[in-house]
Amino acid sequence: MNRCVQCKEFSLKGTGGMARHGFGKCRHDVPGVSKSVEYAHVCARYIACDAETVAARTAWVAKLDGGKG
Repeated sequence: MNRCVQCKEFSLKGTGGMARHGFGKCRHDVPGVSKSVEYAHVCARYIACDAETVAARTAWVAKLDGGKG
């Protein structure tokens, strides 16, 4: 299983404010669809991104979440 936050095709930018709640978008989804950074699933389009990017995304969401996530 992969998590969206670990994918190169996932972004927290341009989510209309949903990023602050831990949601981002996949460039392969239809507009307006958001996925949780924790969403674990098997995706045929998954492309692993570097560990630094994953850490930065996770830390940013955790900071906004008051350290809960």
